[in-house]
Amino acid sequence: MYAISKFSVTHPVLVNLLTVVIVLVGTITFFLLPREIFPYVSTDVIFVETLNPRASADEVEKSITVLLEEEISEVRGIKKMHSTTVEGRSVIILEVETDNMGVTLDKVRRDVETQVEEVTPDLPLEAEKPIVREFVFDVPIMGVSISGAVDEHILKETAHFLKDEIKKIPGVSDINLIGERDEEIWVEIDPLRLYGYGLTLEDVRNAVAMGGLDLAAGLARGTEQEFIVRTKELYTNADDLNRVVLKANREGGRVLVQDIADVKDTFEEATTLGRVNGERSITLDIKQRPGSDTLKITRDVKERLAELEDDLPYGISASYNREIAFMVRERLELLTRNGLLGLVLCLALLRFFLSGRMAMITGLGIPFALMGGLIFMKFMGISLNMISMFSLIMVLGMLVDDGIVVAENTHRYLEKGIDPLTAAIRGSGEVFWSVIAAVATTITAFAPMLFMSGIMGKFCRQIPMVVIFALLASLVEALLVLPVHLAEWSKPNNWKGIWRREPEEMKKNPGFVMRAVAPVGALWQYSGELFDRSPISPNFWFRPLLRGYTRFLVVALRYRYISLLMAFLVAGGIITFAKFHLKFELFKNDDIPVFFINVETPPGTRLEETEKSMVKIENYLKTLPDNYIDAIISRVGVMEDMSTMTMNFGSYRGQIIVDLSEAGERPGLSGQDILDEVRDNMPEIPEIVKTEYQVDSGGPPTGSPVNLRVSGEDYEKLIPIAKEVKQYLETVNGVKDIKDDFEWGKEEFQIDIDRKKASDLGLDVASVAKEVRNAFAGGLATTFTRSREEVEIHVKFPVEYRTSLENIRLMKFRNKDGDLVPFKNFAQVAYGQGISVIHRWNQRKTITVSADVDTDILTSTEVNQMLMGRYGFRSSKDPSITFDYAGENEDTQEAMTSLKLAFIPAMFLNYTIIATVFNSFIQPLVVMSAIPLALLGVVIGLMVHGEPMGFMAMLGAVALVGIVVNDSIILLDFVNKARLRGMSRWHSLLWASKTRVRPIVLTTLTTIGGLMPMLTGLTGTSTFLVPMAISLVYGLLFSTTLLLLYVP
Repeated sequence: MYAISKFSVTHPVLVNLLTVVIVLVGTITFFLLPREIFPYVSTDVIFVETLNPRASADEVEKSITVLLEEEISEVRGIKKMHSTTVEGRSVIILEVETDNMGVTLDKVRRDVETQVEEVTPDLPLEAEKPIVREFVFDVPIMGVSISGAVDEHILKETAHFLKDEIKKIPGVSDINLIGERDEEIWVEIDPLRLYGYGLTLEDVRNAVAMGGLDLAAGLARGTEQEFIVRTKELYTNADDLNRVVLKANREGGRVLVQDIADVKDTFEEATTLGRVNGERSITLDIKQRPGSDTLKITRDVKERLAELEDDLPYGISASYNREIAFMVRERLELLTRNGLLGLVLCLALLRFFLSGRMAMITGLGIPFALMGGLIFMKFMGISLNMISMFSLIMVLGMLVDDGIVVAENTHRYLEKGIDPLTAAIRGSGEVFWSVIAAVATTITAFAPMLFMSGIMGKFCRQIPMVVIFALLASLVEALLVLPVHLAEWSKPNNWKGIWRREPEEMKKNPGFVMRAVAPVGALWQYSGELFDRSPISPNFWFRPLLRGYTRFLVVALRYRYISLLMAFLVAGGIITFAKFHLKFELFKNDDIPVFFINVETPPGTRLEETEKSMVKIENYLKTLPDNYIDAIISRVGVMEDMSTMTMNFGSYRGQIIVDLSEAGERPGLSGQDILDEVRDNMPEIPEIVKTEYQVDSGGPPTGSPVNLRVSGEDYEKLIPIAKEVKQYLETVNGVKDIKDDFEWGKEEFQIDIDRKKASDLGLDVASVAKEVRNAFAGGLATTFTRSREEVEIHVKFPVEYRTSLENIRLMKFRNKDGDLVPFKNFAQVAYGQGISVIHRWNQRKTITVSADVDTDILTSTEVNQMLMGRYGFRSSKDPSITFDYAGENEDTQEAMTSLKLAFIPAMFLNYTIIATVFNSFIQPLVVMSAIPLALLGVVIGLMVHGEPMGFMAMLGAVALVGIVVNDSIILLDFVNKARLRGMSRWHSLLWASKTRVRPIVLTTLTTIGGLMPMLTGLTGTSTFLVPMAISLVYGLLFSTTLLLLYVP
C-alpha cells in the first residue's frame, strides 16, 4: 500500500503533531491511571445468607438451609451450589454459569431473590429475612486498629467516629468494624422469684415488649385541624425497664421487673475479639471501590487520621496494619524498573545491529506505542496493576518488530543511492501487508484469551487487551510515523546524521522533530561513532557470522532429511525427559506479604480461654527478628478461609494474621521462608487441637492443592471414609497440613420430651422449646434506638443458672389452663454433642479432606491422580457415597480447558491470515512449523530454571503462537518475491535467509531484551509472573535459532 506511505511522507507536519499529541497525552494518562495490585474481577458468585440467632446448626440446616436449597435449585444458570450451616447462620453459595448463552449474574440473582421470597413464609418466625447478594472479592486495602485503656463505650464511639470520617474519602467503598460489640440490655431473672410469683419467662418477655411501644392510635379531628394520636412509651435505659409492671391485683398490689430481675445495660456476649500486637482493639477494615487508586486512598486515610489525632480521647492510639499499598508500590516499582531496563536493552540491541541513526529512529516507536497503549487503557478503564504492567513489559520488545522490518527495508534502498523520500515510500510500502500480517497473527494469538472462562480467564483478561492496544499503536507508528522520520532524517549512500549538518543546511530544512531531539541525538551520534570503531561493532563480526550461517544452511539444505530427522529425535528426547521430570503446579508464588495461622481449641471452649491460647502464639511471633513482621493481628472467635473467602465462627476458633515487613527490609528472605520457619519452630500448645497455615499471595483465588469432597446423606457413613482418606494421605511423602472440615460441636443439653405426657398436661413442644430458649439463649423482647444504634432487650436467666443441667429440671411451663407445670413431669435432659458446622454440596452432606503439598517432592496433580486411582468417583463400600476432586485440581481442569479453547482458535486464525496473505494452503503450514519449536523452547526453559509447568507458563505458550510466526512470515515473503523475480528454489532460500537474518535476529532479541530484567531478577522479580517470561524468552530463543534452518 504505497498510497498510505506516500500520504504520510508528504504530510510530515500532520504526522509529527500527531506523534507529539499522543506522547504528551499518554504521559499525562500514566499519572492519572489508578494503581492497584491486581485488577478487579467479578467472581460470578451469589451468597444467600440467613440468620436465626441462637438456633443450633442442625436446627438451622433442617428448617432453613434445606428449604432454601430445594427452592433455589430450580433457578437456571447455577453451575454449583454449596452451603455452610453453623449455629445461628445459614450461608448458601451459588456459582453462576455466565459462560452459557442468555445467563447473566444479574438475571440469576433476580431469579434467586424471587425463589427465596416464595419460601420465606415457611422459615422459622425467629429467622431473619434471607439476604441475597453478589460476592465481591474485595480484600481490605488496610486496617486501622484503635486500642487503649479506656471504657468500651468510648472505644466504640471513637471507632464509629473514625469510620464516618474515613468513609467520606473518595474511593472508599466500605468499612467493617472488627472486634466491636453491639449494646444490649439484659433482663436477668431469678427463677425462684419468677416461679414464686406464678410467672414464666414468656410472661416477662411479653410484658417488656408491650411496655415499650410507639403506636399510632388514629386521628383526632378538631374544628380546624386533624391530629395524630400516638402512644409513645419508648425505653431509654435500664431504669425504665425496672418499672415495667408484670402482674397486678385488684387491691393495688403489683409485681415489677425489679422485683424478680437484675437489669443490666451492657454489651452483647462477645462472639469475637480483636487484638493487635498483644492489645485488645477494634479494627477498621477499609475496602476500596473497584478501579480506584490504592496508593491515593491509603495516603488520604493517613493524612485524615493525622488531622484527627488531636480529637481522639485521651489514652486511645491508632495503628496501621495489613497495608497492601506498600505491596502495590513495591511491585509496580519493580515492574517499572524491569520495564525501563528492558527499554534500555532494546535500544542497545537496536544500536548493536543498526547504525546509530537507524536505531534512534526505530527506537522512537517504543514510547509512541506505549503511550498509545496507555491511552487505550484509560479509555477501557484498565488500572496500572501487576497484570497490565507486565503486559506492557511483555510487549515492549515486540513494539519495534514491525518498525525494524520497515526501517531495515528502507535502509536497503538508501544503500542503493535512492533518495530518502522515495526510499521511505518504497521501503514501507513493499512490506506493508507483511507487517500487517505479522502484527495480525500476534493479535490473533492473544485475542482468544479475551474469551477464556472461569476466574482464571477473567483474572488474566487484561493481558490480551493491553498487548493488542499497544500492538495496534505500534502498527500505526510503523506504517505512518516511521516513514516520515526515515524520509526526514535520512540521506542516501552512507548519509551523515542531522546532528553533523552545517548551520546553513539546518536553516534550510530544520525539521520540527529534529530540533526537539537534536541535543540527545548529538550525544547518541558521538557515542555511536565510537561504538562503530570498536571490535564489538557489527561492522567487525556480523559479516563473518553471516558467511558462517550461509555455509551451514547450504549443508543443512543439502542433507535436509538427515537434518529434519535429527531435529525430531532431539525434540522427542527432550519431550520424553520433560514428561517424567517436569512438574505441574497451577500457580507458584513465593511473594507472600501476609500469612494466616488458624487455630482451634476443643469445641465448647470459652472465647476468653481461646484468647489465652492465641496469646502464647503471639508471644512466640514476637521473638522473631524485628525485620520479619510489621504487625500481628489476632481475631478470636472467627476465622476467614482464604481458599473459599468465607467466614467461620465459633468461640473455639481463632486466626492470627501475620503482616510481614517489606521485602527490602529482609533481603534474601522470602515470605515463604519466614512461614516455613514459623511452621517448623512453633511451640507445642496443649490447649490447641488444630493448627493450619494459609497464605494470601495475591492472584486469582484458588482452592487447596488437595481437596477431596466426600458426599452422602449420612454423617455416620461419611466420617469413617473421610478418616480413611486422611490416613492414606499421611502415608504419602510430601503431603502436609492434612485436615477435614467436619467438626463436632459444643456439648449440648439434649431435652427428650414425652409428647403424650406433655399433651395430657396441656403443653405443646413448641412453647416448651421457646421457654427453654428464653432461659438459656435469651428471648428478644423488643428494641429501641439510642445514639443512632439499635439496642436489643433480652430476657434470660443469669449466667450462674445457664451453666448447669440441674437448672433445666427446675423450670416450669404454663399450660393451656394457665397452671405452671414442672419440667420433670413430662421431660428429661441429658448431655450430648451436636455438630458444629454442616457442609452441603449440591444438596448433599459433605466432608472435605484437604491438604497442602511440598512441591519439591511432588505436585498436587500427582496427589490427585493417586487419590483417583485409589478411590475413583464412587465408594466401593457404599455406592451412595461419591468423591469429587475439587480445589486446585478443579481450577486446573478449568484453566486447561480455557487454554485449549484459546489455543485452537489462535492456531486457526493464524492459519487463515497467513493463507490469505500468501494465497496458499501449504505455505502457512511451513510458517507455523515454528510453533512446535517454540513450545520445545518453553519446556527447556522451565527445566533449566527448575520451574513447574503452570497456568502462567501455558499462557505464555499460547501467546507464542502469534509471536514466533512473524519471523517466518517475513522470511517466506522474501522467498516468494525472489521466486517471482526468477530465482531458483535453492537460490531464493539462500538469498532470503541471508537478507532477513539480521531483522529476524534483531526482532527476537529486542523482544527477549524487554523481558530479560524480569527473567533474571536484576532489579527484583515477581515469581507469579516469571513463568510466563520464561515461556516467552526461551520459546522465542529456540524457535528463532531453529527456524533459520528448519523453515528453509
